[in-house]
Amino acid sequence: MRTPPFLYLIFCLLVVSPAVGQTDEILKSRVVRKNIGLGFDPNNNGHLKYVIDEDYRKANSLPVFKKASTLPLNLAAANGSFNLMMEFVNPLQYNITLTQESEKDPVITKTNEFLTSAISMLNEVSGGKYAGQTPAPQQAEAKLDNIIQDYKLNKANAELNKANAQLKSMNPRTGKITAVQPAVEVPLLVNNEKRITNAIKKIKSPELLSLILWLSNADTICLDNKKSLEFIEGLARIEEKSIQFKDSARELLETMYNIPDAQTLRSETANFRKSIKALEATMEEMSKELTQLNDYNKMVSRTTNGCIALGAVMQQNTLNFSTAVKNQLNKRSLVIEELKKLVKSIENVLFLSDGNSFLVDNIQVEPGMLNEVSIKVAKRNLIFNDSEERIIIEEKDERTAKLRVREHSLIVTEVGVGVLFTNISYSKYGTEERDGETVVVSAGKENIRYVAGAMLNLYPKLVNSHVVPLYQIGIGTGEDRPTLFTGIGLRFLKPLNHIAFSAGPIWSWERVLDESMLKVGDKVSGTAEIENALKLEFRDKPKFYFGVQYSF
Repeated sequence: MRTPPFLYLIFCLLVVSPAVGQTDEILKSRVVRKNIGLGFDPNNNGHLKYVIDEDYRKANSLPVFKKASTLPLNLAAANGSFNLMMEFVNPLQYNITLTQESEKDPVITKTNEFLTSAISMLNEVSGGKYAGQTPAPQQAEAKLDNIIQDYKLNKANAELNKANAQLKSMNPRTGKITAVQPAVEVPLLVNNEKRITNAIKKIKSPELLSLILWLSNADTICLDNKKSLEFIEGLARIEEKSIQFKDSARELLETMYNIPDAQTLRSETANFRKSIKALEATMEEMSKELTQLNDYNKMVSRTTNGCIALGAVMQQNTLNFSTAVKNQLNKRSLVIEELKKLVKSIENVLFLSDGNSFLVDNIQVEPGMLNEVSIKVAKRNLIFNDSEERIIIEEKDERTAKLRVREHSLIVTEVGVGVLFTNISYSKYGTEERDGETVVVSAGKENIRYVAGAMLNLYPKLVNSHVVPLYQIGIGTGEDRPTLFTGIGLRFLKPLNHIAFSAGPIWSWERVLDESMLKVGDKVSGTAEIENALKLEFRDKPKFYFGVQYSF
């Protein structure tokens, strides 16, 4: 009789299975009932500290996630879920990213595979007695539940689009497109020196100033002085509102960013919204001013050929300016949308905050699943870029915390491999010549001192214990010599990590002659005939074993 191939499969699965050795982390896992709180530890270079089911501000000494490569914190959720809290921080100063990945718990999967294979072995060595009892994959968890009564199966800131627009003004004297720098002395339209001077004082950008310089130097015979003055003042108002928008947007961004506490942020949120509405009103006023500027033909009061040509040049200059302002308004619409998102992020955190901490997420743990949770907290810098007309968000000094979460259970399972030291004897058969014939004879006993075995261990979930008791059931394999054993023992977490010792009774199946086919003394043609007449017979009298198990 050959060794059942599925028994070899058990050992192969044990070697490559990700479950091997994970029982340590389950036994050492911290039980969380309500929440885990995260905060910054100023004494450890700002790394994240944590506290379980306690106010982190009241805790005397807190463990720290010292670096991103730190082994994850293993947690057991007593109620199937818990709140992940963070000490209050201004969400504009810190970006908190949480990711979760779930998979079938390898420990549960391996336990189910063991139960399936064990029943298959019993079925095979008993000649089909347990046929139909091998659980299908979808029934494996039900088998586990029969053994373990109490076992409970366990957004990025969008970047603003870059936009660049540069206004070039036409110099009527050269006919070239150049960006004219502000002049020291500006010839002014007659009788309007004071008003034009006041308008020019409000203009900062070289592009706008060059257009006014052009008008000031143009042939005033063709122009309507009143309309020209209104045009220049309209340019000045657009420039003034443009500067006002930049200053107000920058001031609002800095105000929102620099407030550290929840109470002040909560009281100022309405003012943030009002400031954004004021920025939108400023943009609307700029748009209205721009519409009025496009009525450029009213400035040309005569219809001579020279004046018509002048009107064409003015049309091009006004079009260039109008295009530049429209591009600017488009970019500023994006700035306003970004400001609204930032205010919304503040409101979202405040909604989930009690003033001292806020809810990052509620971590749900499904039965039989393993959740891997990663929390990344990065320091933010928010900058209003004047030249690009956008809000730049920079992140640095990332801190990371990692959690591995299962549903809490009073019983922990582990499938492992080990060596059983025992004293099992097996009958041996041979042949000898008697009166010229080959007959079957008893060849004594073969003593087996050790057996390789696969075992399922059950542990109670103890708190702060370096040694845990175990109950064990397993199957051993030798060459055509299956065994069944059960016992009790101890599993070490410290200092003998991964080591378990156990002891108990072991039963074996012995290969004996099927006397309905062949008996001692019968004639045979050779040993092959003896092999074909052997059957497995269960020994109901157990032997004693001492087992050593190592989990990789």
